[in-house]
Amino acid sequence: MLARRERLLSLLGAVFAASILALLITFGLERLKEVQARAQHSHAQIAKLRGSLRPESDIVSRRDSLKGKIEAARKGFYSQGEIDPYTFGTRIKKKLTAHGLKVIRYQVLVLKGSISIEFSVSGSTSSFILFLKEVSESDRYWSVPSLALSMQGESGVMDSVFRIGYEVLDF
Repeated sequence: MLARRERLLSLLGAVFAASILALLITFGLERLKEVQARAQHSHAQIAKLRGSLRPESDIVSRRDSLKGKIEAARKGFYSQGEIDPYTFGTRIKKKLTAHGLKVIRYQVLVLKGSISIEFSVSGSTSSFILFLKEVSESDRYWSVPSLALSMQGESGVMDSVFRIGYEVLDF
């Protein structure tokens, strides 16, 4: 009877081990299916992304185009140390007098770290408009952050106080 019990326990142990093994295999197969599904999804996403990528030649062409635009834009800035406010003020004063405007006074202003030159001028409105047109069409970035005009009757003569500055590229 003892031998029969041992065989029954052995058989029961084998069935238990087989059940555990079957559960582990089933669990492993389920995990394998999940991993395969995720892998297929990832491969589909990779294929979709590859399809949406531009050819390398287009990217290189775009990069070179942007580099050219950056270089062209940099030409509008003064580099650090290229010009000082006094030289810039003299250059603007010459432009004003070349347009027939009388420079009454000018001074360098430093406000919040920004340098500008304030001018008081007198002359014809058409000359001043031509000067402002030249400023706006300059190959360098100049700014006129403030401008005040006062007309002297109907004579076409005006007085103006304005500030003008230039842009410096720090890098």
